Amino acid sequence: MVLGKGKRVYSVRMMRPFSQYICLIFLLIGTSIVWSSHLHAEPRDYFQILYDTSEPALAGMKPDFGYAVYIHADGKRILLDTGTDPDLMEHNLAVAGIDVNELHMVVVSHNHYDHAGGLARIRSMNPEIPVFVPPNQVFSVGDVQIVEDHLQVTPNIFVIRGRSKVPTAGISDDLSIVVRSRSGAYVLSTCSHSGVAQIVDRASEVTGEDVYYFSGGARLVSRPLADTRLVSAALEQRKVQVVSPSHCSLSHRVDKEFRKALGERVQSSQLGRKIEVVLPQ
Repeated sequence: MVLGKGKRVYSVRMMRPFSQYICLIFLLIGTSIVWSSHLHAEPRDYFQILYDTSEPALAGMKPDFGYAVYIHADGKRILLDTGTDPDLMEHNLAVAGIDVNELHMVVVSHNHYDHAGGLARIRSMNPEIPVFVPPNQVFSVGDVQIVEDHLQVTPNIFVIRGRSKVPTAGISDDLSIVVRSRSGAYVLSTCSHSGVAQIVDRASEVTGEDVYYFSGGARLVSRPLADTRLVSAALEQRKVQVVSPSHCSLSHRVDKEFRKALGERVQSSQLGRKIEVVLPQ
């Protein structure tokens, strides 16, 4: 249809492809936004290292020698160990947005200063919080509950006791936390005084699952490389799929040896990073 000299009016039929193109653009943008928000959504169940010497993945986190890890899973908020320095522990908790008054329990793996240093501060901030500890050790707070064998906290969360006939650095008993997942058990150990192999075996025994993920230390930094090889061999024999050395196993020398033995199964530890755990349905 021609209107006047040299002017043309386009019909609705001619305009339709253009309008469909615009709609497609908006649809793609909307889908991209939804997909992006899904990718960056907060994990429902996870653990997060709060005290360690590893490189911070969360701005404001301060690294230090010591250990603490936060478990947010199965409707529970649990703190495993309390670091070395109470002020720094409190700082990192605040940076992570964790309210001590909302914790359901504190588990202390053993009574060394780099694991129990912030315990009295945590108890002073939340006097009612239950504290679970291994037997045969003295702690800086009273009214603690001793885990003699294991404790099932929820259908998917367990506190297990490790025992060794031969003490290392004065420790024969320690506690670890195990979380059941769709992939297998996640073991959150600390120094593994009772032995990595023994802790992994206990985790499988208690949960009835193979261990999929092992996070923690094994006092390897200042020990001969032969000890690192023994630990990596134990994890290899038990077919642990992800190994994340932290705390007293954090050094370039140990990391190199782990990667030589376990390859891509080794995952670097990062202070403040949330590690998602997909629980069984």
